[in-house]
Amino acid sequence: MRLGPVSIAALTVITLFTSGCLTQFTANQADGLSKIEVTEDAVTANNPETGVTADAVSESAIENKIESEEEKTLSDIVKLYEEALDAIENGDYSLAEARFDSAAVLSSEVDISAITDKTLALRYSATLSSIFQDYGRLYKNVDRVNQEEPLNWLDQLSETKPEDFKYGMWKDDELIEVVRKLALRSDFPLEYNEQVKKAIYFFQTVGKKDMEERISRSGRYLPMIEKILDEHDLPLDLAYIAMIESGFNARAYSRAHCSGLWQFASATGRLYGLKKNQWYDQRYDPVKSTKAAARHLSDLYKIYGDWYLVMAAYNWGPGGVNRQIKRGNTDFWTMKMPAETRNYVPSFMAAVIISKAPELFGFENIVKEEPLVFDTVEVQYTSLKAAAKCAEIDLETLKELNTELKKNYTPAGQNYLLKIPAGKKEHFLTEYAKLKKENFFPSETDTYLVQHGDSLWEMSVRFKTSVGMIQALNGMGDSTKILPGQKLRIPAPGSTVNSYPVQAKAVSADSEDDEEITYTIKNKDTLYEIALKYKVSYRDIMKWNKIKNHRTIKPGQKIIILTKR
Repeated sequence: MRLGPVSIAALTVITLFTSGCLTQFTANQADGLSKIEVTEDAVTANNPETGVTADAVSESAIENKIESEEEKTLSDIVKLYEEALDAIENGDYSLAEARFDSAAVLSSEVDISAITDKTLALRYSATLSSIFQDYGRLYKNVDRVNQEEPLNWLDQLSETKPEDFKYGMWKDDELIEVVRKLALRSDFPLEYNEQVKKAIYFFQTVGKKDMEERISRSGRYLPMIEKILDEHDLPLDLAYIAMIESGFNARAYSRAHCSGLWQFASATGRLYGLKKNQWYDQRYDPVKSTKAAARHLSDLYKIYGDWYLVMAAYNWGPGGVNRQIKRGNTDFWTMKMPAETRNYVPSFMAAVIISKAPELFGFENIVKEEPLVFDTVEVQYTSLKAAAKCAEIDLETLKELNTELKKNYTPAGQNYLLKIPAGKKEHFLTEYAKLKKENFFPSETDTYLVQHGDSLWEMSVRFKTSVGMIQALNGMGDSTKILPGQKLRIPAPGSTVNSYPVQAKAVSADSEDDEEITYTIKNKDTLYEIALKYKVSYRDIMKWNKIKNHRTIKPGQKIIILTKR
């Protein structure tokens, strides 16, 4: 069993205790000592005749303050220790582990060797020694449960039939016992309460089909996610946040405009380095987004030091959690929060519990997807269709490996690391080298579908062009009116369109260097595209051909263009 942060914290303190390397008082305690007031009696005691100085009295007050703090800390440690023992007796090993951890954190704030009261120092030593021994008892139980076959637990039920248990028809006390055993297989502090019970029942009944699909998809992403979480020293079972957030669907998109496995909002994604442009959205990349999620969860834990509050902040946002804390409420279960967040942590716990032994809860014969494995190749601007052919796979398989890409092309104007199936790299590079060079040049324009709330100005900023350029490309004249669902041509990244002015310098018809060209209008031509082709102004084309309205040109119509020889 991998020890989570809770277990590691407790064992670290115990190790420090046995080696005599406990830390000094915390900064907060030091601040407290600096605020001790010297009383009037202490000042008047600064009398040479009595031999008692104000400094001596002040020093005595400080020592008394220290002893008082040490007594209180020991009392808190003993209380947590007793709660841990009660939890062990009740079989609630997850709660016991959490209480041991809290006791360990408090113990780390005291330097036993600096305690002047020898009796108090011995009491500390005896208490920590007992904690160490009982912590060992806890992990003996963990080892025993981890060696058991979960399905055998159903045979030990006193009232419920095994098949009934699988379909949510269990007795509460029997479910509690099963959950407590499964909690020993988790590195996240699981609890059992009414909310968790309801979530388990929901997944076993109403949400069963959806849960089956999530368990199946988990096979694709869990190994990768757990590896990244382990690299960040995070509980591996945090991977099941992705089960609740997206159902392990890398293409998931919510009504709140959150995307990918971890459902990052755009702003949070940018904060953790997930880039987004018209070519790709890295929130949809399972590896990149998981690395971002690991950093985000680590940062939240540094702030709150409580995994339930971390998850609430992940779902609700830190602002809501911070407001509750300012009001004096630091307990997730009693915080006032939106229903979605209130159900979030219990649903996560239920997902972890079920995933530890799916067959116990009726999720049998589920075929999990193969783990995500791939090679990467560096490519120029390339169509995914051509790249798929080079890798000897179909287009959909390639797109499934590169979920961050928005188009059927890799980004223009840059080299791109394309994911391909493992083992295909050598063959891909051989075939890719045979592609014609013209395949590596992007088209001049892209097609964009206008969305609600779009404006030409906002689009010009987003696509790094100008309003005039978009108007000219789409034959809009001076109009700025656009409608949702309308298709607009916009300059493609890496193209030369934006390098041409909307109104080029007029070419004089009297110049001896001019060449007159007769051009036949083709279907879907616009005057602006024709002007781009010949590097002249579309307004000059209108003037040379006495065209009053650029919208009136028709396929087959012949126009005159003057260009330099």
